Amino acid sequence: MPRFFSQPIAPTGLNESKARPFTADDVRYTTKGGAVYAILLGAPKADIHLKSLGTSANLLSTPIKGVILLGSGEKLQWSQTADG
Repeated sequence: MPRFFSQPIAPTGLNESKARPFTADDVRYTTKGGAVYAILLGAPKADIHLKSLGTSANLLSTPIKGVILLGSGEKLQWSQTADG
């Protein structure tokens, strides 16, 4: 059972209102053209830590070369470590 539901969703979907809201801790990933996109399902209130992108997770074939926030020109401070 996904951790964001307080109880299983009924097959009819009629108890969706009992699920807790998504937060920045709920992340989905997708890829395209060699890029990995991390989609946070809530607005972060502090620095984010993406454990799935850490070198010890062994989920990426190459190290991360850069991080950008889509739609923003803001320069981000980031690092890739073993744990995220």
